[in-house]
Amino acid sequence: MTGHDRGRTPQKGDEYSHRDGTTEVVFTTQDGRVLTFREYPDADSFDRTVSSATYRGVNEDVASLPERPRSPTRTRRATSNRHA
Repeated sequence: MTGHDRGRTPQKGDEYSHRDGTTEVVFTTQDGRVLTFREYPDADSFDRTVSSATYRGVNEDVASLPERPRSPTRTRRATSNRHA
């Protein structure tokens, strides 16, 4: 699938790959809002992206989430064609 199917409500776990190498995943949707998280390929890519943003400090709700133990090797599940 390329792009987002217009009109389809984003679902938790929907994953998108951007041309700049970032990965974006839908975390939750509520009241018409969509919360995602993004993974950058490296710190320089992150710095370039946020350089024009306004830093707002630490979001305590997110900072207080428990750490997830890291697995020795990060594995990704195969992407399905559930949206095709």
